[in-house]
Amino acid sequence: MKNISKLQFLYLFLAFLGLLLTWTQNIHYLNPESGGVLQFVRDTFVNRASTSITLDIVVLFVVCCIWMVIEGRKLKMKNIWFYIIGGLCVAISVSFPLFLYFRESKLRALNIR
Repeated sequence: MKNISKLQFLYLFLAFLGLLLTWTQNIHYLNPESGGVLQFVRDTFVNRASTSITLDIVVLFVVCCIWMVIEGRKLKMKNIWFYIIGGLCVAISVSFPLFLYFRESKLRALNIR
């Protein structure tokens, strides 16, 4: 890797941590005997606590997507859709830190950081 800042390293670490923590749990649902994606969605609404966290993450995901599109356009970053799709298919806790890593790279390239 190029010479990355401590902040960029932190973003990469958090993306890896998000992947590790979410997918060690999500892998269970890839087994058809576990009910698959539909059962996963059902289980996120199993009680008021899980519903609250699920809805909190949905709202956060929407806010993150809006901000990534606005910030990405402002900085002329490419392939912003990648982070949005990644947030849907992998986890927002992975795709948002990755966006922040590449945003920081862009800011450094523009000598803003």
